[in-house]
Amino acid sequence: MRCCGGRSRRWEKRFAFLAIAAACTASGVDFYVAPNGDDANLGAAKPFASLTRARDAVCSAKFRAPNHDCEFLLREGVHRLSETVVFSLADSD
Repeated sequence: MRCCGGRSRRWEKRFAFLAIAAACTASGVDFYVAPNGDDANLGAAKPFASLTRARDAVCSAKFRAPNHDCEFLLREGVHRLSETVVFSLADSD
């Protein structure tokens, strides 16, 4: 699909990746996403492959320890989406 004078929506998705960091609240857990990651990984020393998996890991960590900081960070590279990633208000706490 084309928009913005012929520019691909792919650019919009890439820009959105740069702007997204899911945050929780007070003594940290970091999860990483990398183009060469694997969603079977734990997301720390070995990164996840998808934002969806990272979002779900932050949600689970937040549920287990609601007073701890949680965030996911994007490693360098091109992150391609196979589907739209949706963040809700529940993901912002």
